[in-house]
Amino acid sequence: MSKKYAMGIDLGTGGVRVGLFTLKGEALVFSTTDVKSHIPGPGMTEQDPKDWWDALVRSTREAMAQSGVAAEEICGLSVSSTVSTLVLLGEDMEVLRPALMWCDVRAARQAKKIASSGDPALKYNGHGNVSAEWGLPKMLWLKENEPQNWAKAAHICECLDYINYRLTGCLAASINPLTMRWHYDSRSGGWQTGFLEKIGLEDALGKFPKEILPLGKPIGNGLTRETAEALGLYEGMPVGAGGCDALLASIGLGITRPGRVAQTTGTSNLQFTLLDREVHDPGLYGAFPDITIPGYYGLEGGQTSSGGVIKWFLENGFADSCQKQAREEGCSVLDLLNRMAEQIPVGSEGLIMLEYLQGNRTPWVDSDVRGMLYGLSLKHTPAHIYRAILEATCYGTALILNTYEKYIDLEEICLSGGLTKSDLYLQILADVTGLTLRIPRQTEASCFGAAILGTVAAGIYQDIHTASGIMVDYLHTIRPDMENHRKYQFYLKKYEEAYLLMKDWMHEVSAHAHDQK
Repeated sequence: MSKKYAMGIDLGTGGVRVGLFTLKGEALVFSTTDVKSHIPGPGMTEQDPKDWWDALVRSTREAMAQSGVAAEEICGLSVSSTVSTLVLLGEDMEVLRPALMWCDVRAARQAKKIASSGDPALKYNGHGNVSAEWGLPKMLWLKENEPQNWAKAAHICECLDYINYRLTGCLAASINPLTMRWHYDSRSGGWQTGFLEKIGLEDALGKFPKEILPLGKPIGNGLTRETAEALGLYEGMPVGAGGCDALLASIGLGITRPGRVAQTTGTSNLQFTLLDREVHDPGLYGAFPDITIPGYYGLEGGQTSSGGVIKWFLENGFADSCQKQAREEGCSVLDLLNRMAEQIPVGSEGLIMLEYLQGNRTPWVDSDVRGMLYGLSLKHTPAHIYRAILEATCYGTALILNTYEKYIDLEEICLSGGLTKSDLYLQILADVTGLTLRIPRQTEASCFGAAILGTVAAGIYQDIHTASGIMVDYLHTIRPDMENHRKYQFYLKKYEEAYLLMKDWMHEVSAHAHDQK
């Protein structure tokens, strides 16, 4: 039977999503199953790996049933997932404890210890702060706080590796998460053993997966018979090495060469681009060698709060005065706010916001600052504040892209995620950055990127660049209004200056507020 489809599996924080796509990139069906998180203490988030597998089985079976596709028509699959979601396995591959999720930050003290080592391996975070989210701080926390589990652990791996083991019976790691969050360096001997010894993780190396694969490389002999029966697929179906959800989204957005930026939007924003040389900057993560496309380096930036600020604004009643009008017009409050904010001039009539409600990820890498709103007057309405939120999010993106442009000429931004539904946000982003925006046909970019890797693993396409070029298509293009771009430069400069002027003051207030708890 001829191969007509590819499967993408996306393990997100909230659940498992399975999608089927044609070999030309058209979506056929999606199925999602929720997974519950557990909060055992402050700053802690865990999930049971069994729940991932149960959700994957259910979503796969539902997708197959809804599509009516014969299993033999699917060429292959791959998996995207969260990164720095840590799993401990025993000698018999049994799960020893719940997984520490990527957003678990209990290892803050260990992260500071690692940062203080001053080791050259810290180049990936610009020799600045190390995030408690990353893999090595979590390992150090487990070693120090759960020595029995640490001693029992024969294998330490990402959730991606565990799922691929369940699919194929082969424990192999993808180069993608290991480079992003475990300080693996493919150009400098791989594991940085001196660094691991310096931070007290010299015994971790023997627990790491032995086989490390590039994206799209087939894992083992494909699906095992047992797994194929559980999923309703076929034994031997190729499984390609996958990776971080946001970086697989970049493949689903067509980022396979330098010049383009992928931005995934949602509660937070992540920006990713490729370049052909190694650079390191305190305001960015990277440059990560061979992280998506062999031969290129990847640069990563991110905004901790973007769509999350809009959600905060709505859920806390700032737009309640618009509710009645929205009901009368038969539209949502968000639709009404967008329409009203479109009528407000560039700069929200003097409002400038810092959207740092949860700190700043890049370019300042400062978790101790918080949000600010300057310029309020009796004239300002909820629509003004809403527009100021959108503008602040775009200013934050622009600062990150300005850091990129020290090293690479940018041509356009390719976007996916929830904020792409706002025409106003898209136009403001184009105007602030002065760059053209491209919106793809497939907005489920992580799932789609995984499916693209499935076609490479199956040999349908020879490499990621070829597969992405054939399967990725764009529906919309948004071009900047260069007159508005000129106007926005004043506000962008003041947005940048506000952090530089106020950061010490904000640090003092944040520390005082923390001490008063």
